[in-house]
Amino acid sequence: MFVDMHCDEDVCITIGNGTNMSYYAPFKEHPEKHQLLLEFDDGSFVVYTVAMYGGIWAFKGVLDNSYHLGSLNKISPLDDSFGLVDKMKIRPLFASVALALFFALIHFVFYKWIFLDRGIIGMLTHTSLFMVGFVRNSLILMTGHTGYSWALHLG
Repeated sequence: MFVDMHCDEDVCITIGNGTNMSYYAPFKEHPEKHQLLLEFDDGSFVVYTVAMYGGIWAFKGVLDNSYHLGSLNKISPLDDSFGLVDKMKIRPLFASVALALFFALIHFVFYKWIFLDRGIIGMLTHTSLFMVGFVRNSLILMTGHTGYSWALHLG
């Protein structure tokens, strides 16, 4: 997953999955450690910190990264051309709920068996994962694109 911010003169900043974003109110003290800090005219600012596998790229033109290019060309499971809703005649609400449950279940599987009990997540976390997944899926269905969904995810 990538978020592209298009700037002046064909410059683009791309934020990759694994990068954390924090918003700060105007004139708060800047944190000592960060990989990118964007300050706005009102004095508020956004700080980006990169986790183990994250990334921030600044470039002109097109980012020559196979993962980035692939993410631009992939379709959402809720997109009409994917076929879940239209071709398989699944109701949009059911598709949204089913994918959200799958999203929460995958997290359970990873934390229980793949990470070998190093981070068991509780029922409240599973409920939160389901609700976030449901809202994200519903945003995709309502708007026809993934922009608002990813904005919610990054926020």
